[in-house]
Amino acid sequence: MNRNVAAGIFLSSRDDPFNGAHSKGGDLLSRNNDFECARLSVLTTLGARLGPGRTLSAAEESVLKRLQRAMGLGLLCLALFLGACGRESIDAVRNLNSKGETLICFGDSLTEGVGASRGEDYPSVLARELGRPVINAGRRGDTTAKALARLADDVLERNPRLVVVLLGGNDFLRQIPLAETRKKLEEIVRGIQTRGAIVVLAGLKLGLFTDEYSPMFQEVASEYGAVYAPQVLKDILSDSRLKSDAIHPNAAGYRLIAARLAEKIIPVLREADRRRALAAPG
Repeated sequence: MNRNVAAGIFLSSRDDPFNGAHSKGGDLLSRNNDFECARLSVLTTLGARLGPGRTLSAAEESVLKRLQRAMGLGLLCLALFLGACGRESIDAVRNLNSKGETLICFGDSLTEGVGASRGEDYPSVLARELGRPVINAGRRGDTTAKALARLADDVLERNPRLVVVLLGGNDFLRQIPLAETRKKLEEIVRGIQTRGAIVVLAGLKLGLFTDEYSPMFQEVASEYGAVYAPQVLKDILSDSRLKSDAIHPNAAGYRLIAARLAEKIIPVLREADRRRALAAPG
């Protein structure tokens, strides 16, 4: 075999177990690059030893082939481990057996779609991603307290199955105490869950220098068995290509929010649909 180090065994797309590992949706190795780093480290070390024009010896070829097989086995174990973790996290979601029918996005101007044209708000994009109708129950200017006041009419009376809750930005802008925001947010989550629906809680990172909000969203989601979608605005309001003004995305930004939410919602709905089918008579 006449291969220089830059074209070593692992760099062949046919043989490479890592080829195509960075697809949309965060495939396994986009979450964990340990195997890729190990591979590159081996190749770099061999490159320093071999130099240009030298080929691998039979012993070196044997070592690399064994390492490649070991990495393939390790990747399989990683896939099984992450699959088990994912299943455990889905099983922890409250109301997977919901008898509701509607999917609702509940929030403020970020849900209403300020900054984008009709049909470009994230609930509309999410509906296309999921292949299911989604109700937009966003209202600009809402704090958690204002949203709580209209929860019954705009969400609970609509036979919800799954509700995305995206709130907190206006509480931050109005300097409402974090404890009060958390209290209202918890009341919203509890109200939806009492109605029998799944809650997807969207997290926000608020503040330039400190961020007291991200931990709050994550803690509430964990405590109440809600699906947690972290930092749905990440890198959007700092990129002029993704925002319409200082605090609102544009159409491209809303598409990114919808994609981040869909990544969390799709496996949950898949499991909920599976359970519903098993429970169906006949």
